[in-house]
Amino acid sequence: MTKLHKNIDEASQIVDELLAFIEMVETMGTLHGICADPDDDEVIECAVVGRARYLVVTGDVKHLLPMREFQGIRIVSPVEFVQIVASIQQEPRDV
Repeated sequence: MTKLHKNIDEASQIVDELLAFIEMVETMGTLHGICADPDDDEVIECAVVGRARYLVVTGDVKHLLPMREFQGIRIVSPVEFVQIVASIQQEPRDV
């Protein structure tokens, strides 16, 4: 995880934290024509069905990442997502 400037222990902790709230969803193939690449429509549908707030996308700089948002779901790179999570963790909390 050198791109994220995290060592293996920090990366493992991030993965463990993510696994605590990841949910598997099933898509029905009902969204069509959302993305320039039709294969990406299922990825978007998965995020919609799962009521995701973020869709973390690696390597798709042509189609998904340029969308930036779909129906309130922010489409971000892994680096952006880690930065978002880090900023949330640093926010003061009401006790």
